[in-house]
Amino acid sequence: MSSNYIRFFHLLKRRPHYRRLVLSSIVSQLGDWLSYIALSFVAIKSSSGQVQGVGLAIAGVYLAHSLPNAIAAPIVGPIVDRFSRRRLMIISYLGAALVTLIISSQIASGSLLLLQGLICVRVMISNLGMNARQAALPTLVKADEIYTANALNSAVWSTLFTLGVALGGILATYLGPQQAILLDALTYVMGAMVAFSLPSLSPKDPIGAYVTLEGKIDDRSGKDSSEESSEESSKESSEKSPEDAPVKPKLREAWNHVKRHPRLWVPLFAKCPITIFNGFGWVALNILAIQRFPDLGAMAIGSLTAVRGVGMGVGPALLSVERSSMSPLKVQWLVIGALLCFILFDEVWLSLLAIFLWGVGNGVNWVLSTATLQSLTPPRMLGRITSIDFICFTLCQSTATLSAGALFDSGMSLPTVMSSVGAVGLMMLLTLMWVERRTKQRANPSVAPRRG
Repeated sequence: MSSNYIRFFHLLKRRPHYRRLVLSSIVSQLGDWLSYIALSFVAIKSSSGQVQGVGLAIAGVYLAHSLPNAIAAPIVGPIVDRFSRRRLMIISYLGAALVTLIISSQIASGSLLLLQGLICVRVMISNLGMNARQAALPTLVKADEIYTANALNSAVWSTLFTLGVALGGILATYLGPQQAILLDALTYVMGAMVAFSLPSLSPKDPIGAYVTLEGKIDDRSGKDSSEESSEESSKESSEKSPEDAPVKPKLREAWNHVKRHPRLWVPLFAKCPITIFNGFGWVALNILAIQRFPDLGAMAIGSLTAVRGVGMGVGPALLSVERSSMSPLKVQWLVIGALLCFILFDEVWLSLLAIFLWGVGNGVNWVLSTATLQSLTPPRMLGRITSIDFICFTLCQSTATLSAGALFDSGMSLPTVMSSVGAVGLMMLLTLMWVERRTKQRANPSVAPRRG
């Protein structure tokens, strides 16, 4: 695993623009998790300690932080594939900072519905910057570095997630949610300042366009990007119809591209089953944290969530995630087993281990599916396909979270809730595994299908 972290260090050292992209996301993401835990604590407090209603209150905060991604994605994707991705990042950071300041000023009102509405607005604005970062990443590294860059992003996200939720729990407990959210607004401003130093990051830039500070270099042959772009344009001209002009990219064009390329199906939908289990897991984590550690309050939620975050960062490095034949589907069985252990056993050490493994499975799944999409997708439509990705897994996760909260409030036990919600995720996982097998058989006809 240490060799993987050395590879991360070398990637940051030799890719200055990618380093700045990572730095801009670091300062903004840290603040996100401060407010995430603070608002979860507010939601639990708003239920006045009653068991009835706690599940939906927790689910409401989760939905406010996730569902707007699906709502914004159909608009955000085409925008990211049309304008400078650097400019969109800056606009997103500053807009989110303004909304976060308003959220902080409304904490004292005690209106959870108002706060959740404001969070929805902020998440939709933030989705613009998040999509722009995802779409810009392949232009800042070479093609054979995309998997390593995504594994590094996962490690960075994990570190920020761990620090953010831990600090969020401490600040919400000792200083109050309002102060935690004020810090969040400041981090968005700092992220915008770093993003100013990035190149324009045009949607037309090929993979590896900005691997140095001096100019554009193709990642395979060393050709100037203008020459490579002309070759790429001629190569893809057969796929474009006259109305599909790059000036006005359409989400339908990206969806038609996905339908024509079955190898994209598994990486595009691979996050869906696991996010169904994540939706249940988030409700279970909050409820069990308060039940098992009632004296710790928000610190219990923050600490357990931080352990999951550590797993998400360590997982890709631990398993040497890079360009390989590893499937993003098989690791989801680890998540299912970990969640079962977490809800069935009260031992602290076993709960912590289960949450850690839950995070490991999530991290590996995210890196493999995201990096594969970035490698197989033309840069000019990466923003739109990233949006489709967000729509799919966000809808699955949001539906599962809301269903889990409602079922728990109806009187079901957590194991029963997991069985009900997880059945959908399990059927989806098995279907995708069948699709993956069929796709491999078509790509390699010499491999005879198994007969059961």
